[in-house]
Amino acid sequence: MSPHPQALFDAAPQAYLVFDRSMRVVAANRAYLASTHRALDELMGRDVGEVCLGDAETLALVRASLERVLRDGQPETLPLRRYDVILPAGRGGGLEPRHWCIQHAPVLDAQGVVEAVLQHPIDASERDARLRLVVENALDHAILATDGAGVITEWSGGAQLIFGWEAVEAIGRHVSLIFTPEDRMAGIDAMELVTAALHGSAPDKRWHLCKDGRRVFMNGSLNMLPTGPSGEPHGFLKIARDETDRHRAEEAVRELNDTLERRVLERSEALQSAQEQLRQSQKMEAMGQLTGGIAHDFNNLLATITASLELMNRRVASGRTGDLPRYLTMASTAAQSAAALVQRLLTFSRKQSLDLQAIEVNRLIADMEDMLRRSVGESIRFELHLQPGLPRVNSDRNQLENALLNLTINARDAMPEGGLLRVATCSRELDAGYAAMHPDVAPGQYVMVSVSDNGSGMAPEVVAQAFDPFFTTKPIGRGTGLGLSMTYGFARQTGGHASIHSIPGEGTTVNIYLPCNLAPLQQPVTREQSVARSPQGRGETVLFVEDESGVRRVLSEILGDLGYVTHEAVDAASALALEERLEGIDLLITDVGLPGVNGRDLAELMRERRPALKVLFITGYASKAAVRGEFLASGMDMLAKPFTIDALAHKVREMLVQV
Repeated sequence: MSPHPQALFDAAPQAYLVFDRSMRVVAANRAYLASTHRALDELMGRDVGEVCLGDAETLALVRASLERVLRDGQPETLPLRRYDVILPAGRGGGLEPRHWCIQHAPVLDAQGVVEAVLQHPIDASERDARLRLVVENALDHAILATDGAGVITEWSGGAQLIFGWEAVEAIGRHVSLIFTPEDRMAGIDAMELVTAALHGSAPDKRWHLCKDGRRVFMNGSLNMLPTGPSGEPHGFLKIARDETDRHRAEEAVRELNDTLERRVLERSEALQSAQEQLRQSQKMEAMGQLTGGIAHDFNNLLATITASLELMNRRVASGRTGDLPRYLTMASTAAQSAAALVQRLLTFSRKQSLDLQAIEVNRLIADMEDMLRRSVGESIRFELHLQPGLPRVNSDRNQLENALLNLTINARDAMPEGGLLRVATCSRELDAGYAAMHPDVAPGQYVMVSVSDNGSGMAPEVVAQAFDPFFTTKPIGRGTGLGLSMTYGFARQTGGHASIHSIPGEGTTVNIYLPCNLAPLQQPVTREQSVARSPQGRGETVLFVEDESGVRRVLSEILGDLGYVTHEAVDAASALALEERLEGIDLLITDVGLPGVNGRDLAELMRERRPALKVLFITGYASKAAVRGEFLASGMDMLAKPFTIDALAHKVREMLVQV
């Protein structure tokens, strides 16, 4: 090298060393000699293996890098490596451990050919010492290093503080030392090492084990250290923070949220159950208020029936039979009225969920008129104003009857001194403007049912709360505060709406809007048409099972008059015995509420031997007291007591002609 470049080379503050193509030292500047405590004559002409005092792996890395730079002419940087320097005699001699980061750059001749390699070793020992100081003082972090097999080689003060093992206890043991037994059993420790080797790092966010058996939740990662010449990892570095307190707090919050959600669900289920019970309770409350009047009317009907029968007996005994048809008509009419009353009461009082169907509101109200009049008493004038030709509505018949009865009773209670109570119906078109003011309402055609009174009325603040559950202005014991809220909920369930208009001192009107069902209305069959088409039997065999002797005898005679061969049984046991003796049975007619084995189970037992047997159930409850879709199978039907001979004749014939 010329003197001028040599002077610059020597004056450089960074350490430099030059290797020729045979990887022997041909130059070294003063900074290099000072940092390595070497003399120039000790280095000149020496092979790289004699100059580099690191381990065999480090020497192999340096030699391979020199070969690549000489061959390719491209600079390279080797990651941090340890190789020692020889201390002078004045400092005790021996080797001093150092860590270096080595850079290699090609030196080109005039033709651009690589003639030498400039090595720039950067002493990182001081930086390493500073980093180690940081590591040792990071007591809230566990920092540990392992070799390529996962054996611990470094153990920080934070790791000792968190896990409890001192460095002399941890170093030399496998990193699985800090994994929980269940994670070791699942191979999580080995999987973490493999993931870090394949991808450079692996997340470490899990519970770990301490020396005293405690568990700590660590959040960090395992990172792969630089690889060797063959690509295998030199080792791994794990850095993780102790987040036990935070994790437990988060778990507590999650458990609290889960508990809260569970309690909300339980409360919702309890509320739903309570609402169902309250709905039934409200029906019973209304029923209690009706009991006196209904009992009076029912006794009147029974008196008419018994008196007519007694008169017929007297006339027959005296041979005067001319008036018998009139007395028969009186008894029959009273019996039909009593049956209708019982049917309506059963329908009203039974427990039932919403069952939407197409309903003619005017007909429903007309059927309820007697009951509504009885509920208001004689001091109140009761009026119906029903707009003719209304479309049918989608609603639940029983819930609508319940709502009307409760609104009528509320209106009655608002007029203790008497007054006018009006039930009215009309068609209403609710437009988009109305729907915009009432978000729960969809625009469309509705039938409006109104219950109005000219009683005391309500102040605006009372109207605002009137639909709230349990809100009532009645004295204790006179109401539950559920009638209006249940009416509002029922209207919403059907897709409708409810509103209240009230003026203090003038009265109150409650409107229920029910969505229309615009499907064509089928014309009902008249009684005259029904009687004219009453079908007769053709000698088919009917097995009739009824435990009530009076009903059994009368219906057996009716079936015989209709042209059927009838066999009677009083219960399931006698019916099964009779069935075994009969060659053929075209129809089984059975009461549902038989003693012992009920009618439904009897039908199943008979169908085991006669799969095609048709079954007609008769019941003393309302016609929909059972959930027909669940109760009845194919080839089965139901008839509610009491029924007319025509109804029985049509139903039996209808079932027998079915394929």
